[in-house]
Amino acid sequence: MTKQVICCFFIILCFLCTVSAQEGGEFRVNGSIEKEYKGYIYLSYGGILDSTLVQDQSFGFEGEISHPMAAIVKTKNGQVTDNFYLEAGEMDLTINIQYNVTEIISVEGNQTHLMLTQLQDFFEDHQSDDDFTRLLYHKIDSIVTLQPGNQFSGALLSDLFLDPIFSFEEAMGLYGKLDTLVQQPDDLAQIKISLEKLKHTRIGNTFSHFGMKDVNGNILNTDDFEGDYLLVEFWAAWCGPCRQSNPKLVKVYKSYKSKGLEIFGVSLDEKESAWQYAIQKDGLLWPQVLAEGGFQNETIQKLLIQYIPSNYLLDREGKILAINISPFELEERLNNLINP
Repeated sequence: MTKQVICCFFIILCFLCTVSAQEGGEFRVNGSIEKEYKGYIYLSYGGILDSTLVQDQSFGFEGEISHPMAAIVKTKNGQVTDNFYLEAGEMDLTINIQYNVTEIISVEGNQTHLMLTQLQDFFEDHQSDDDFTRLLYHKIDSIVTLQPGNQFSGALLSDLFLDPIFSFEEAMGLYGKLDTLVQQPDDLAQIKISLEKLKHTRIGNTFSHFGMKDVNGNILNTDDFEGDYLLVEFWAAWCGPCRQSNPKLVKVYKSYKSKGLEIFGVSLDEKESAWQYAIQKDGLLWPQVLAEGGFQNETIQKLLIQYIPSNYLLDREGKILAINISPFELEERLNNLINP
């Protein structure tokens, strides 16, 4: 099967599975709870909060929507692990409630959820393909083209644009197809930040250097390390994925420090004591600075850092080589740069 046929297949598949999810109308949710629960359950969507009494581990909601939109079911003052998407028609929803946290177990009869499942399968099947980025672009383009008024499309772009998978021009093309009048404000705000970052922070551009105080109160600047391959790593003691990544970074650092690698750690911790403890606990050997104020720090906001861990890999002249790479990808890139 040719690559062109594969792309056409994705477009046709998305059309068949999503055409009915594009319209608004009346909906019905038939809900069931796996474990025993007594009390009310709440449905929140589009600024509306509805409630119903659970009977025999079952519940139901009915209403009308103008377009497919994000929704959650929860207990009173409870938490949720994920959301789902309301669309016109009837759907079955199975949940589990434990410690006042609602978890979605299954969603049936919902075309938007089917889109999500197919997209997850696509990632699993094609992520290692050489032309994955191109195939992914066509996949996302087909979804957004057919579903501009589905809030799933906005949430999808919001998540994907966090990393520079697509070029600025490609991302703008996808964004331009969205019906922005019906998307969630938080998704739109996130997309706009990501687009601004893609526009001004591209591979090959000179990095915007900055300085902050280190553990001793002295100012360290990123341009102090020109001449080395520099990984500017944004992290925090409270960030689980950051702490999980640190041992792998330490291993790469030990292997390539003598070959021209330096790491510039930038913590977004609010408590200096937690930051310094994490440095010692994780055995971080590279220079560290603290971005006072965390995500509200002026430099962090200028750099448009949206989440952590996040990083930039710079060449010996301070130009951007890569953005948000894993320790494995860092080691692979360094090996190619130093031992071509």
